[in-house]
Amino acid sequence: MTALLGWRQEWLDDIITVNTSVMGISQQARSPSADSGALVLGLNADWYINEAWSVGLQYEPTFSGNWQNHAVNGSLTFRF
Repeated sequence: MTALLGWRQEWLDDIITVNTSVMGISQQARSPSADSGALVLGLNADWYINEAWSVGLQYEPTFSGNWQNHAVNGSLTFRF
């Protein structure tokens, strides 16, 4: 199990907007405000089933002023 603590600084001059549509669902994503910082935390756990297989899970929340993001990632690894 590993932990992460970090700081991200946004240096953009403009706010970037991206429009996307996935499976008929439209969404709009905007970049953070220019010159803003964010605290990033994270937790990663890997379970080794045997010498060949492992399962992993990662959680990473990001906090900044008036917004927050949460990311969850999973992995299944086979080594040969």
